[in-house]
Amino acid sequence: MEALMLLPPFVLARVGSADEPVVNFTFQKSASAPGEPDRQQIVPAETIFVERQTGRVTEIRTATAAELTFKDPNDPSKIRPVAPFLEV
Repeated sequence: MEALMLLPPFVLARVGSADEPVVNFTFQKSASAPGEPDRQQIVPAETIFVERQTGRVTEIRTATAAELTFKDPNDPSKIRPVAPFLEV
């Protein structure tokens, strides 16, 4: 066997107890000084916003950095749900 691919990538689970999920994000390499290890930065990505009651798409746009929070701003004891993708 030369390769194993799962196309398209799939969601394993959605974890988090808050009502509102985390906006879409990606990891991007940050500039580092020569000889230092590369660093990863979490940056907002294009996100599909959906109306909860109808399931209708209301907006597709890149979220702002302020919207990229992992804790519920109304209840910091709750984590906003994320759905990690598995890519082999």
